[in-house]
Amino acid sequence: MGSGSDGYPVLAAAREALERLQATIPELCAILVTGPFMPAAQQAMLQARATASCRVAASADTFELMAAADAVVSMGGYNSVCEALAVARPLVIVPRATHKVEQQIRAETLAARGLARCIHPNSLTGPGLAEALEWALRCDRQAHTRLVDQIIPSFDGATRLTAYLSRWLGGD
Repeated sequence: MGSGSDGYPVLAAAREALERLQATIPELCAILVTGPFMPAAQQAMLQARATASCRVAASADTFELMAAADAVVSMGGYNSVCEALAVARPLVIVPRATHKVEQQIRAETLAARGLARCIHPNSLTGPGLAEALEWALRCDRQAHTRLVDQIIPSFDGATRLTAYLSRWLGGD
C-alpha cells in the first residue's frame, strides 16, 4: 500500500489488521509503503514495528508489488486504484478525508460493484480493516478477474488509440 503525508493512520491500522489476521493465516505477510512524503517520525514508528512478515519501505514499485499481492489496501488515488484493477487484485480502499470527494466516490462505486471494500477514514480501525482484508484475501482470484473484466473497460487504451489513428490517417 502506498500512502503519503496523511497515510500513517491507514498503515498503522494495516499493521494491526495483519497481526489479527496472522492468528488464522500465519503465513500472511505485508509490505507497507510509506511514500516519500510521510513525516520521518511516523516512518520511524512504522519501521520500529517492522518484522520479517511486515516490511516497511519508503518507496517501491507499487505496480510490481500489487501484481505479486493477494490483496491491496489503498487510499484510493487514481493511479493506485487503476494499477490494482489492471492486475485484478481485490482492493480495500480507505479514501482520504478531504474537501475533494473523488476518492470517496471511486471507493464507493467500486464497492457497490463488488470490486472493493470501502472504509471511511473516520471509521477506520484495525479490526475493521482486518475484516475487509479477510474479504479480499478470501476472494476467488479467477472470479474476481472475470468481474474486473466485465465491469472495467480495457486497459490497452494506448494500443487501441494507435490502431484507430493509424486507420484514420491511412496507415497500415
